[in-house]
Amino acid sequence: MSFVVETCNDLTIDGALTSPEWQKAQIWEFSRVGTRPSELGLDLNEKGSVRMLHSEKFLYIGVTMEDSDVVQQGTKDQTHLYASGDTVEVFLKPADDTYYWELYGTPNELRTQFFYPSRSYVFLPKSADGHPEFEVKAKINGTFNDWQTIDRGWSIEFKIPKSIPEQYGAKFRAGHSWQFLIARQNYSRRLPFKELSTVPAIAESDFHLIRQYGLLELR
Repeated sequence: MSFVVETCNDLTIDGALTSPEWQKAQIWEFSRVGTRPSELGLDLNEKGSVRMLHSEKFLYIGVTMEDSDVVQQGTKDQTHLYASGDTVEVFLKPADDTYYWELYGTPNELRTQFFYPSRSYVFLPKSADGHPEFEVKAKINGTFNDWQTIDRGWSIEFKIPKSIPEQYGAKFRAGHSWQFLIARQNYSRRLPFKELSTVPAIAESDFHLIRQYGLLELR
């Protein structure tokens, strides 16, 4: 399945997707992950959507989410943030090669950047070497890290230099094929379990099923 990404002027991100440039972007809705506890029900409890744009030097990703309990207990970049609270994960892979990146952003603007030469390298220690080379900004509509309040949601913007995906020879430009997955890990007091959702939809709760990734069509 192809997802069209339009070109834009360079953006100053603020976490709230306020730039008029975002009006050029298609909006893709999150889908529930196919395999999940029955207590969560058939429908996605807390919805969200994804947009993408790209300029000459950057890929921009904007995500808006319903969230009744915005929580992230992590305090450090370059950690497994999905284990400490609400996280958006971005996976980028050249369609004709084995390597790919996994980038995280959180409500408190923490970042992680993992690199895998192939799927078989997942969780090897050196995958986490280095430091995040991209920018995130987030906006919370509610009270952060307070389980006694009812929040409304949060949003996040990623500003990813194209030098990251292009560093091993693949071109992140129109006419070149890239696969992607945007995944959400949603913790909430008001859900019986953590809720996983993705763009595009995948059949199992494994975000490294690269054959199920979507295909980016860069305009």
